[in-house]
Amino acid sequence: MSIPPFFIALIIISTFLHGQLVSVESSVERGQPTHNPIRNLISNQRQSQHLSSDAQEYVNAHNTIRRKKGVPPLQWDGKLAQYAQHWADQSVNECNPHHHSHGPYGENNLWEQYNERTPTQVTQVWIDEEPNYDHVKMACKCQPERKKCMCGHYTQVVWSTTKAVGCGNVTCNNELGVLIVCSYNPPGNYQGENPFQYAHPLPSSMGARKPQRKRHHNPRGAR
Repeated sequence: MSIPPFFIALIIISTFLHGQLVSVESSVERGQPTHNPIRNLISNQRQSQHLSSDAQEYVNAHNTIRRKKGVPPLQWDGKLAQYAQHWADQSVNECNPHHHSHGPYGENNLWEQYNERTPTQVTQVWIDEEPNYDHVKMACKCQPERKKCMCGHYTQVVWSTTKAVGCGNVTCNNELGVLIVCSYNPPGNYQGENPFQYAHPLPSSMGARKPQRKRHHNPRGAR
């Protein structure tokens, strides 16, 4: 008795589909990667959105002026932000922008009565010191610096060899105001050095001794 062609075709299709199902199940059980473009897109977006809005605004504000001055952009550094926040927290009882941590990083401080300025406006306060900087003598026009005649915050913002920034803030006790701290690495404000020129140390193989560099700490925080 011969089998009708219809049944033969049905058997062939059934066998083919079964093989495909077995193949798919085996690849998943063996842990073979499967491509999911939607999942990969979401993953990439999450990686690019790791900064808070304030952090991104600080970076953008710094890099806007740095781009105008022809120096490389900064990146946000979480370690620097933690350091800045730690120093701000340590100052919660005095809220004094004139006191610096004197740590391994550059530092800009700003005091305000209320939490009224955006990160862009905070950075602009420091940028506005530019007229007080003598680009020929590579020093502040006022010696020593004093209120309304400072430039050290500005030079740190644009210091060409600085690569990263991180900021923190604290609302001080007893209604003393708000203290904002930004830390920078590598630090800038070396006396007698041009903020806009890269430093090119001689190779150690030449036996040259790197000159001692003296950092200039802002004697007064912006207020």
